[in-house]
Amino acid sequence: MPTFSFLTEPLFWAAALAAGAAALVRGFSGFGAGLIFMPVAAACLGPKAAAGTLFIIDTILVLPFAAKAVRIVDWRELAPLAVGATLAVPLGVMVLIYIDPVPLRWGLSIAILVSVGVLAAGWRYRGRSRTWLSVLVGSLSGFMSGSVQTPGPPVLVYWLGRQVVSATMRGNAFVFFLFTTMLSGTAYLAGGIITREVIAYSFALFPIYAAGIFLGGRMFGLASESTYRRIAYAVILFSAIVSMPVFT
Repeated sequence: MPTFSFLTEPLFWAAALAAGAAALVRGFSGFGAGLIFMPVAAACLGPKAAAGTLFIIDTILVLPFAAKAVRIVDWRELAPLAVGATLAVPLGVMVLIYIDPVPLRWGLSIAILVSVGVLAAGWRYRGRSRTWLSVLVGSLSGFMSGSVQTPGPPVLVYWLGRQVVSATMRGNAFVFFLFTTMLSGTAYLAGGIITREVIAYSFALFPIYAAGIFLGGRMFGLASESTYRRIAYAVILFSAIVSMPVFT
């Protein structure tokens, strides 16, 4: 049976605070849980335990949101993204298990910052949606999902650079990121990342995450299109900065 002695440790409660904030953003925007939770939780609980814990709590609690979102998602957009993610998630998981994550975190942070800067400068991809490009973006997202449980930045930058309505973007995010999380979770099970310790963390954080995602979902209906996009940019920028190894 898992033990809960960690409930007296300050580091666990720092991770719990990050879980609450991550869930609030996830419920509001459809994405962002890994972007906020993983940098803090990886430092407090360890990268593997943090990734496994997020997989369990996010998968269970996002299912109702994803079930509602399937009616409004753009399946022609999601299908090639899903193909790319399926191909790349196992490679990301191998990186998580066997390779030093510090160089990867530096590279991802710099890439995200550059992408946000390009969008902020007003540069956009204005061409048609192309299958090969969607597969490429999905592959990068899948790799990031498997390695650091943050599949969001590549897909979000891709969507934010185009004219995608916020409700559709949120629905796409719920469905696609649930898919990548479940892919990663399958690989985590095979790789021995889901341990008793991870199950115990998940039990303890479940009510905090549930409350946050419920409140975030209620807040979405109050936000305008422009507010949604500003918050999306802010979350991505925040994740790029705090993911830098210099902070954890």
